[in-house]
Amino acid sequence: MDNIRIEELFKLPQHTQERYANLLKYLAPKAKLCGKDGRQLGDLTYAEVAKIKRLANDQDPLNVLAIVFNVSEPEILKVRCMEFFAALNWVQLELHILQEREKLLTEDVDPDLEEAGVKRLDVFKEFNVLIPLSKEYSLPPETIADWQYSTIFTILYHAKITNDIQRRHMEIQKSKR
Repeated sequence: MDNIRIEELFKLPQHTQERYANLLKYLAPKAKLCGKDGRQLGDLTYAEVAKIKRLANDQDPLNVLAIVFNVSEPEILKVRCMEFFAALNWVQLELHILQEREKLLTEDVDPDLEEAGVKRLDVFKEFNVLIPLSKEYSLPPETIADWQYSTIFTILYHAKITNDIQRRHMEIQKSKR
């Protein structure tokens, strides 16, 4: 396998592209592409991270890398496979770390809420976070979306822990009666 440019890779038959991808997914992750350092996902805005997640789900690595490394698609197409996949592997690792952190925010869904149809809110994706925060801070959702992802995560995690403590405190108070 040659270390060809990404634009050349995309011109190859699908099965050959898949062979490259399957082999190079084991390449050591590197936070560098086109001479630029990758930005930690937690340092990006909430809107950028939401877009990266959508693009990653749509399997659009060029646009994901363009956002994370702040480079253009034409620049990425000139990169060689080894550099491209090392950068892509780094972003995938960053996304995995982010997903693991976000698991801290999940709770068991109340069966009554589930029966009432709470899952219908899933179509609103990041707005399920932005709307309550915009009400709490009296700011438009677009302003909140421009906040650093790690700030929003910290606010949400703090709220979750606070709610857990309050719920547990109420249980303790009830058991003492």
